[in-house]
Amino acid sequence: MGYLHTNYDILFYITAYIFQSYIFHTHNLNMNNNKNNNNITKRRKIRNEMAMLEQIYSTSDINYEEIYTVSDDDTDKPRDKPLDDTADELCEELHSSIYYDNINININNHSTLSINNVLINENVRLFEVNNSSPARSPDYTFKEDLSAWAIQCNISHIALNKLLKVLKKNKHIYTDNLPNDSRSLLITPKSTGLKLLPVNPGKYFHFGLESGLLCYATSNLSEIKVAIGIDGLPLSKSSNSQFWPILAYVIGLQTKQVFPVGIYHGYEKPKDSDLFLDEFVKEAQHLVNNGIKINETTSIKVIIDVFCCDAPACAFLLKIKYHSGFFSCSRCIIEGEYYKNRVCFPYSNIAITKRTHESYTNLMYEDHHTSTTSSKLIEIPNLNLVSLFSMDYMHLTLFGVTRKLILLWLSKGPVNVRLNSLSIGKLNKSLLDIKQHITSDFVRKTRPINEINRWKATELRLFLIYIGPIVLKNVVKYEVYINFMSFNVAMMILLSPDHSHIVQFADKLLHYFVESFEKLYGTEHVLFNVHGLLHLIDDYQRFGPLDNSSAFVFENFMKELKTKVRKQDQCLEQVINRYSELQNNVNPEQYNNLEQKFPKLEHIHQNGPVETNLTGTQYKCLKLEKFKVNVDSEKDCYILSKSGEVVKCMNNEYNKHNSSRYIYITMDSWIVVNYLEDESVEAVPNFWYHQNKCIWPNKKNILKHCIVKRIPITEFDHTYLKARILCSAVSYEEVRKKASKAQYDSKLLGIEEMKSSRKARAKKRQKLQFFSITFDSVKNI
Repeated sequence: MGYLHTNYDILFYITAYIFQSYIFHTHNLNMNNNKNNNNITKRRKIRNEMAMLEQIYSTSDINYEEIYTVSDDDTDKPRDKPLDDTADELCEELHSSIYYDNINININNHSTLSINNVLINENVRLFEVNNSSPARSPDYTFKEDLSAWAIQCNISHIALNKLLKVLKKNKHIYTDNLPNDSRSLLITPKSTGLKLLPVNPGKYFHFGLESGLLCYATSNLSEIKVAIGIDGLPLSKSSNSQFWPILAYVIGLQTKQVFPVGIYHGYEKPKDSDLFLDEFVKEAQHLVNNGIKINETTSIKVIIDVFCCDAPACAFLLKIKYHSGFFSCSRCIIEGEYYKNRVCFPYSNIAITKRTHESYTNLMYEDHHTSTTSSKLIEIPNLNLVSLFSMDYMHLTLFGVTRKLILLWLSKGPVNVRLNSLSIGKLNKSLLDIKQHITSDFVRKTRPINEINRWKATELRLFLIYIGPIVLKNVVKYEVYINFMSFNVAMMILLSPDHSHIVQFADKLLHYFVESFEKLYGTEHVLFNVHGLLHLIDDYQRFGPLDNSSAFVFENFMKELKTKVRKQDQCLEQVINRYSELQNNVNPEQYNNLEQKFPKLEHIHQNGPVETNLTGTQYKCLKLEKFKVNVDSEKDCYILSKSGEVVKCMNNEYNKHNSSRYIYITMDSWIVVNYLEDESVEAVPNFWYHQNKCIWPNKKNILKHCIVKRIPITEFDHTYLKARILCSAVSYEEVRKKASKAQYDSKLLGIEEMKSSRKARAKKRQKLQFFSITFDSVKNI
């Protein structure tokens, strides 16, 4: 009995599996009636298999006593229990042996035997990389793929057990090496066997920072910069069960792969942040001082670069006042004012003294601290705890300011800035109308403004950066719109990697926003988050674009972490088991090859248009690292060039004869068209042409200006005329040369004829205007 190697075998297996499942369900009663006969068959099959194994054991030269070792925890198990007569008890005994010892046997023509005994050591960390892992055997391909599938898709043990039973009954695939239980397949530890540290009022498990970094570090790196994220994660709505994970990722990789360093579980958050951080600080201190060893000769420097936390988590870790305190700002010594039942931070043009690492460690400002000691994080060398914790624009600007602005417009602001029901309806309509034009880069589309309390951070970012300036125009008052636009432009600069030369302008815009915000909405609304905008410039200067120091990637991982908890009992142990399964079933080499390969080409077609010098395969979709270009989708086929031009992608071609890995974009922004009405030739912008028609300005004196400046067709009166494309070019100079050559070579028209044809076309257009309407006017109607 062998493995499947051809497509016909796979098709036959699928067909046989479906047929067998059908027979199983339709003849369930008959099978129950033959239960006694089946038990006899099972016992006979087990005896035959045990006899075969005994024969192989006695004839093989392998010393099994040296290979098969039992851990100390297994000595209490009744290994020598005699087998009962029933087939169910025989299967249960075999299951126990396979589960606890995890012996995988591969039999090839009854001549050779190889045993791979994998045991869970109590002291082995879950992310430890074994560089001497054996090569992948083709005989175990199906088993490894099955376990990897179960882990990636988060298949429960109950469902996997049922699948294993179905596979065991199938005769068209070799399943003798598959265990009967999912825990044996996934190498789940029978007990965590790992020390859980008591952290009042819960418990804590430390996965390890070094073991996680080893999964991603390579010998060609000179240093590893690490980002740390800490926040609370509620596990259930019916109880206070919660995680406080310490997460990390390596800065600079193409994909930010988050891994857990440690996790606390309890029904309250940790009472003492120092006890919560103790294991992390000890390991981080060692790594910063000694580096991380990739091999015997290579050691890489480790740098703790940034902590990404929201304001409450930052205050908890640093032992400082929370965001509602008078001296709660972690960047400056401003004192809040109690006004209208809240602590406010009025704007001031006077420069406020900034906090320093020395003033924090020396407890210079006692009103800022909640404890007589500093955070345990000061034990990690080379850390500036004041600038180490980023302001995190996700919580500060999106949840803190953007959502507050919208709530002020809806109901909570002064009467002079609130929107009436008619304006709210108009805003909702604009949000829903623009939804179909949002590109696939944005996972979440727009929804009505009335659901603002349910908006996620990505929806708030979409509103603030992209669609807010469009949908708010002529809806809110002019002063409110200008205030919002100053916030919008400043955030666009601080989120862009290539706008560092105008960062000071963004700082001035944020100061203007906070000052005008106080005048528009009142001092009582200038709270902690609005004041925090004045310190965003510091994060940009230290970390670069604000996305480099945001909590987005950690918040995304929180959802993945929560899915590893399948019941509310022993939540922390469940997560440990899931990561143990991941470590035991995923090849360690895959950790260093996590970056997804781009670009990708999908959906072959033959609809054109094609370049004359290319004869490769045509594709509708081109997927890049951060976006995709789909010529079949109107919203995904436009590209913004670095020169500021909007270019429509008409086709994607792949030349198989070209071995280069680069993507060459033929950006023909200009085209030479032949107007069929009078056979004239002209060079025009490519977006003037649409569905075998090309526009022509109604006013002659703006013709050259509209062409050279590539004026959008919505900004001048025009008429659509039938035309065909002769050729295209990237620059205006090149397309002019092609237009002149096309006129000469094709002998379409001479210069004088061109002038006369233009005059004739202008006269005819004037006549047509008396009894026709343009495309734009129809669109406006």
